[in-house]
Amino acid sequence: MSLDLHKLKSVTVSGGEVTLCIPERWDVWPEADRERYWGCYEKEIEGEDTDTGTLWIQVDHFNFPKDRELPAEAVDMKRTAEEMEARSVREKNLIESSITEVDQGYCWHRVFDTEEDGEGLRFWFSHFFLNKGHQSAVIALNFVLLMHG
Repeated sequence: MSLDLHKLKSVTVSGGEVTLCIPERWDVWPEADRERYWGCYEKEIEGEDTDTGTLWIQVDHFNFPKDRELPAEAVDMKRTAEEMEARSVREKNLIESSITEVDQGYCWHRVFDTEEDGEGLRFWFSHFFLNKGHQSAVIALNFVLLMHG
């Protein structure tokens, strides 16, 4: 069976704030119990191996009053990313971690392995810490693949 994962389609979540390409055979599923959180994956079909990975997307906004001084964490996106990275160095099986400047902020990217229900998983996390004036956003992308022995 050909997975055709190279065939992509564009999808948009969070009212047009995030647009990206995912495999054509995947769909976007809003999480019922987590607001502003979406899963992108192939729907399970009984008797077929549809485990082609999952991309989780989370978008959080922070609006600060314009008549008050902004807290450091609202504007110093590099510091926020560095603090998050410093907390993660304790993670088991951390493969890589880096911080990169992006438009209006910073991206903290990390890769690590873990195990869930006896299966090995590899996680690629990218957290975007963005700021524009009195508005900040954190956009998290988490791509997960099952690792086959």
